[in-house]
Amino acid sequence: DAKLVVNTLAKYKEAFIDIMMVEELNLMPVDEDDNPVIGGLVTFGSFVLFGAVPLFSYLVNLLPGVQLTSEEALWGSCVLTALTLFLLGAVKWFVSGMYMAVNGTVAAGTGWIIGYLLQLTGVQNVTMG
Repeated sequence: DAKLVVNTLAKYKEAFIDIMMVEELNLMPVDEDDNPVIGGLVTFGSFVLFGAVPLFSYLVNLLPGVQLTSEEALWGSCVLTALTLFLLGAVKWFVSGMYMAVNGTVAAGTGWIIGYLLQLTGVQNVTMG
């Protein structure tokens, strides 16, 4: 069976290479539709936005009437950074959970529809064996 799979995949060189890269080297194949400029801009924007978070507690001193000590600013920076990292993880968790909920709902709905259609045809209580 394994030889059949390898021989079949060997006929399709690109697919074979992609599968070997993923399975053997744990490297994802390059997506030709990806635009490196867009990817670079997103990475740069994320770097600027989230890289500035630790600086916010120091920038508070620029507000009139606010004067944090360097130790207070450092602790504020640490707390803001930890909170930001937590929120990024929470958003990722939420988005993954939503994908799972939608996929599960679609799968359950599809199963119900198939069962309903089979019931309409009169095919029910069929035993295998």
